[in-house]
Amino acid sequence: MTINLPSGARSQDRVVVMPDTVILADGAGGVAGGEEAAQFFLDFMAGRPSPLWDAFVEVDRRLAADPVCGDTTGIVVNLNEHELSGVSVGDSEAWLVTAESIVVLTEYQRRKPLLGSGEAMPIPFQCPRRPGKLLVASDGLFRYTSQEKIRKALAEANP
Repeated sequence: MTINLPSGARSQDRVVVMPDTVILADGAGGVAGGEEAAQFFLDFMAGRPSPLWDAFVEVDRRLAADPVCGDTTGIVVNLNEHELSGVSVGDSEAWLVTAESIVVLTEYQRRKPLLGSGEAMPIPFQCPRRPGKLLVASDGLFRYTSQEKIRKALAEANP
């Protein structure tokens, strides 16, 4: 899918999709450094740090100490043959959409404080893997549409 932004508009959303990992960040708008914070999160997490929760704490610490970077949401979802697992902070979300239900993997995450505050509270999640579609997106999607519209669009999309 391609999203065209109006001329001159900038998005602070960042995503990396790998065969077994999805990483998403949405830099906080309205404050300086959100774009830089989101990019830092992606670059750091793409290095596949482990354990994941500790990596989120380290990113939060580094962003808070960086005079250029602001705040960002962050999600990392790891996929293996048995489960989906990961960690999240902020109001971006990860869902597993099946024929029967929508499992909000990030249901219990803390929306604030964000990564970069020095006080972020990363929340881990896991779910048994089953047939369905993984949706990882920023609040720019979830704020402006309903679960039903998202479910319908995913049902009509190619596998």
